[in-house]
Formats: sequence, structure tokens, C-alpha cells
Amino acid sequence: MADRGCVGERVFLCDDDEGYRILLREILGAEGMQIVGEGGDGSGCVEAATASDPDVVLLDLNMPGMNGFEALPHLRAGLPNAKVIVLSASPADRQSVAAAHMLGADGYLSKPLDIFKLPALLRQALVA
Repeated sequence: MADRGCVGERVFLCDDDEGYRILLREILGAEGMQIVGEGGDGSGCVEAATASDPDVVLLDLNMPGMNGFEALPHLRAGLPNAKVIVLSASPADRQSVAAAHMLGADGYLSKPLDIFKLPALLRQALVA
């Protein structure tokens, strides 16, 4: 098991946009959150996230190969105690949000969002 130094703030980033992952890494890291891993496709994210034992996974839905909807049940099975937050460019319409929750998501955020508010939103999700 990985070192649990920052309990409650160990984050795994799963997004196919490398630039966006870099931005998330900078913003969350500046707020004291530890980025324990990242990936750009669903199947790679499932494998790497499970191995890194994060407290929260930020999951994009639109990725090559296995998309976020397909990855969700695998993440939930492999990381039963982690929060999985969808952070997607897909609109947060009622159907998408309901499907994400049914598949195991703990929250759903739509891009674009004020990325500087993301650390506080993640901390809220971790205590919920």
C-alpha cells in the first residue's frame, strides 16, 4: 500500500487532455493535495488508479479506448473507499448525471468550471 502522507487529499487524475492534467496538477498541488498518478485512457486509468490507492479520482468521461462510463464500475470495484468525481466536458444533463451515479460516481462536475474552486469542491466531496 502507498504511503498515506496526506490522508484525504491523495488524487488520481484521469483525463486524455495532457494540458488539462498539467493544469489540474498545478492547481491541486498548490493547495497541498498530492497527485498520486494520472492517465489518459480509461483502461490505463483503472489499472494505475487501483495501484496508487487514491482518496479521490477525477474522471473524464470522453477518453479513448474505455470511456469514463465504462471505467466507473471498474474503479468502484477496485477502489471501494475512494471518491470518484466525474469532471467532464460532457454537459451535466439529467441523464448523464444519473448514469454516472448509477455506475458509481460520487459527484459530477462539468467543464468549464472555475478550476480554482476545484480543491474546495474535492474537500467537500471527501467529507460527504
